[in-house]
Amino acid sequence: MTRFVLTACSAVLLGMGAVPSAFGQERGWYIGTGLGFAKASLDDQSIRSEVTRQSPGSTSVGTIDMDEESYLYKLFLGYSLTSVIAVEANAFMLNDFHFSTAVSPAGRMSGEADYWGLSLDVLAFLPLGGGWRIYGRGGGLFAETTVELKGQGMALADNKLQEYKPGYKFGAGVAYEFPSGVAFRGEWERYVLDDAMNGDTDVDAFSITFLYRFK
Repeated sequence: MTRFVLTACSAVLLGMGAVPSAFGQERGWYIGTGLGFAKASLDDQSIRSEVTRQSPGSTSVGTIDMDEESYLYKLFLGYSLTSVIAVEANAFMLNDFHFSTAVSPAGRMSGEADYWGLSLDVLAFLPLGGGWRIYGRGGGLFAETTVELKGQGMALADNKLQEYKPGYKFGAGVAYEFPSGVAFRGEWERYVLDDAMNGDTDVDAFSITFLYRFK
């Protein structure tokens, strides 16, 4: 029995020691870029309040029509501390979300919201074997929000709102890395951003990412 226990413990220790060597080639610096689809959840109440502020002569604000689909573009630089933990600096752009509403009497206001900024994330990977990984990420961000308002009709005027505020993000994905250092990811991320109208915007982004790890 003692010999069996010693043999089993030795096998476990050898197996644990093999993990870093099996995935050690994935440590180090990498760069990448990604492109994807973005779906925002614009804050109806903050838009309604802002339209009211921008049109002091109005008596009511109608139903808000929203186009909440756009795209995501990002560039990033990362460093794998171990085979399962990495830190990543991202520059991202989320563009062209639209809304419009009728304003009484006899007016209409429309808006376009754009977001871009920088984020710093921590990524945790779970190896699946054969170069495959699943992972989660989370981090903080700092973003510029720009909302361009265009008014038509009585007591409505064009205006531009800008805010520079912190936010946060989190997400998950699946990755495959070739021995050459070339890798691909498919991932989902949620960005929580200030909307420059005393509210927040949640943006869900689905992207395909290409990266290269320096050997």
